[in-house]
Amino acid sequence: MNEDNILQLNLSIDSIRNYYLTKTSSHVLVTDEKNILSIYSLKTSQLSWTTDDFQSKNLQIHVLQSSFIFICLQTKQIFLIDTQSFELKNLVQLPKDCLLSTVTSNNRLYVISNDQTTLIEFNIENSNLTRLPLVELNCKRIMQLYSVSDYLVFHTDDNQIYLWWRENERMNQLEKASHFISKDHRLVLVSTDNENLILYDLKEKLRGTIRLDDNAGQCEVINLSDNYQESEQYLFTICHDRSLRMYSVSNGKQLGKLFIHTKLDPFIGILNHRLLLKVDDHLCIMKMIDQKSLPKR
Repeated sequence: MNEDNILQLNLSIDSIRNYYLTKTSSHVLVTDEKNILSIYSLKTSQLSWTTDDFQSKNLQIHVLQSSFIFICLQTKQIFLIDTQSFELKNLVQLPKDCLLSTVTSNNRLYVISNDQTTLIEFNIENSNLTRLPLVELNCKRIMQLYSVSDYLVFHTDDNQIYLWWRENERMNQLEKASHFISKDHRLVLVSTDNENLILYDLKEKLRGTIRLDDNAGQCEVINLSDNYQESEQYLFTICHDRSLRMYSVSNGKQLGKLFIHTKLDPFIGILNHRLLLKVDDHLCIMKMIDQKSLPKR
């Protein structure tokens, strides 16, 4: 999509189940209903690679800068394919069954074993594999595992959020949250009572809160705009009252509120200073204009 909101490239693919974009945004990996994997170039729209080797296999897929990581749960193997040679490489055999996995910004793959007793760290750059104990969470069931920067975020079955950093190997307990998002070095939690949004800046070691409107109802989806140095970062929410709200990340103030009277899906996409919404089964595109760029009154 160009600056005039015109689609410059259109791929027509049947039976898409999931898709994954490289961080360079030059390739997309698509999985279909039969678990056939295909990689397309977003510059030429051509099919670059495909395989049916993983049919009937359960995969966990992660995206790196210009490559993809596959974890085959049945065979406990980790594979990598880059978008230069398109050669599928078998990196390592896991010593235990995999429950959850994630990749951090420093190219570390972390895997939680099925019995939740072990955290496995795999250094993608040098293929070093390390086992780490998970004793601090043995009494709780981990439901989600994510990464933000080079931190790990654990979400347990009692909605508790834990933060772990490799440098001190100590688990930090944060608030309880119904759901959360992470972007760059920021973490945003939705409190279980739907009254507050809690924002963490892990780079600057800062914590802030945003109080939601009393009549907003359940917070259904949240998203952060991209963090450009020259412009402000914004937090967007859609709540049960069918209102789109916009907040300043720097001071937590609500900058705007838009009630959408037609069908508004709980979806917020962010793409190059644009806000993407799904309204009445149509894609709605709104351009974000930073306050600093507006003329002074």
